[in-house]
Amino acid sequence: MPNSIVTNTAANTALRYLQANSGAASSSVAKLSSGSRIVKASDDAASLTVGTKLKADVAALKQAQVNTSQATSLLQVADGGMARIADILQRMKQLAVQASSGSLTNTERAYLNEEFTQLRDQVTDVANQTKFNGQALLNGSLATTV
Repeated sequence: MPNSIVTNTAANTALRYLQANSGAASSSVAKLSSGSRIVKASDDAASLTVGTKLKADVAALKQAQVNTSQATSLLQVADGGMARIADILQRMKQLAVQASSGSLTNTERAYLNEEFTQLRDQVTDVANQTKFNGQALLNGSLATTV
């Protein structure tokens, strides 16, 4: 065998099959480790596009859920402040009706007026102190539409 090239066909065939099987095994391991049937676009481009869109939709819906929870919290804070103001206004109405009674003296009316004035100031305080995330909700300064 002076200048001849000897080719081992069986070895070359075995090497080709080994490389193909190694590639398939790598792809299978990548799919198993990621937990996804589609790891790269060459696996299934159409399904990858659909899957990517679904993942984006899920992320947007999760954020919408967070936003809804925050809005619910904001409304609960505002409702609490408004309930407190409603209680104060009810007491103010009682004082006004009591003061209109003809059986009270001017001194007694002055005491009722003093309580009425304190309650009015308390309404302002509640409106200024009812805040969500640092923003007053009930004093008229909220510029955001909810």
